[in-house]
Amino acid sequence: MVGFLKIMVPILLIVFLLMGVWVSVLHF
Repeated sequence: MVGFLKIMVPILLIVFLLMGVWVSVLHF
């Protein structure tokens, strides 16, 4: 279970970063 979290947390952080970049690009 801990290994699963160690894999999922970075993926979620990357997804949130990509979403933020996508939103900032859409605003331009």
